[in-house]
Amino acid sequence: MAPAIRIHAARWLGPDGEWREGAILLDRGRLTCRPGRPTLPGDGPIVDGRDRLILPGLFDPHVHFRQPGRAAVEGIARGSQAALAGGVTDLLEMPNTRPPTSTPARLRAKAEWFRRHAATAWGLFGLANGRWPEEPSGTAVPGRGWPGHAPTTPELAAFVATKVFMARSGACPAVTAVDQLARLFARFPLLAIHAEDETAFPPAASGLAHDEARPRLAILEALRKIDAALHQVRAAGHPPPRLVLLHLSTREEVAWVERMKDAGWDIRAETCFHYLFFTATTERERGPRYRVNPPLRDEADRQALRDAVRRGVIDFLASDHAPHPPAEKARPQGAPSGMPGVEWFLPLLARLVEEGLLTWAQAIRVGVTNAAAAYGRPRAGRLADGEPADLLLIRRTDPAEPLPTPITGAGYDPYGDLARPWQVEMVFRAGRPVFSRPAPDRPAPPTLHPFQQGCA
Repeated sequence: MAPAIRIHAARWLGPDGEWREGAILLDRGRLTCRPGRPTLPGDGPIVDGRDRLILPGLFDPHVHFRQPGRAAVEGIARGSQAALAGGVTDLLEMPNTRPPTSTPARLRAKAEWFRRHAATAWGLFGLANGRWPEEPSGTAVPGRGWPGHAPTTPELAAFVATKVFMARSGACPAVTAVDQLARLFARFPLLAIHAEDETAFPPAASGLAHDEARPRLAILEALRKIDAALHQVRAAGHPPPRLVLLHLSTREEVAWVERMKDAGWDIRAETCFHYLFFTATTERERGPRYRVNPPLRDEADRQALRDAVRRGVIDFLASDHAPHPPAEKARPQGAPSGMPGVEWFLPLLARLVEEGLLTWAQAIRVGVTNAAAAYGRPRAGRLADGEPADLLLIRRTDPAEPLPTPITGAGYDPYGDLARPWQVEMVFRAGRPVFSRPAPDRPAPPTLHPFQQGCA
């Protein structure tokens, strides 16, 4: 059994959003918090918490690690190591791999790869393509009864939610018909939707800017069809599902989410850091490294998204981490969409706090607890006695301090021009140190090993 770890002179964010000072014990995967006591007796490793903040491990509900199919680009091991560098201890991986996660057998295989290689906790999306998930003989349908009903087989236990693409993504077909959406909504109680209707894309996109080739109209059409499908399900007497609208990028989506929530629908909304910091002008000026789907939009959209995060209309943030080799992203024509992000989750979240957009308590809600609740991980994000010992030590950075070399297989940091005043120093998962990047003026404790790029 690993020895208990004591964090002395600790300052941590409690479940009520208030800061506490004292000492923390990490023992057998659980926390014991002792406010008012700067030290704790006992043997074993001691971590110096002076001048650091302690936060719960973060939750990124939207990553792409490219395995199977393109593990050489990044893969589960390296991608989850990048996640730890960003303070992420739990994540959900999307199904648009090669081949896509569109059958129980593929889900089972991917779950086994994650069990072997992931450095974080994890869950998996299954693809809804109009044919799957199909009901394997003698088992439950993936997702049926979620949340609140345990799946009956290990591969189904890995399955968190059904993903719907309304625009083709690799080998994942688009679902654009209202009747087809309604059938999925009637069958699955928890779905996450990429709401861009590809039938509204212009037939000839050559020569168009990315935000013109995937116009705002495609999002408006997707929202109209989702609305119609939900009403069709209710009219047929079925309980409507919980829908997570992924990567909001426009002010129209904000207004739609607010209206649907006010009307009593179970809608949760996600946006991504790149929509809060960049616009379509960024891609035009800096090139396809900033090309994403849905596209970056204009400044009015960026401000509307920020305001929606502040007001709680948008429930949580995600990275939509999507690494591509630098050579592919540098193509003047045909560069793939997607950019890395999970590695900078905490620094970007902390920047929103420094800007005054969020308090630290709000940051934990949008960076952990709201997404965890939406996807059935209700105990995440609490630093209190008896809770899982998943936590971060973060420190202020020196403006002159060089940026760390990226771990991600993408090989570049798209947020490198942004001031990031906080950095992850240590990460603990289930009470064990899994990442350490000490400050230049503070060596790593001898019992804790610094992170080494490329380790399994």
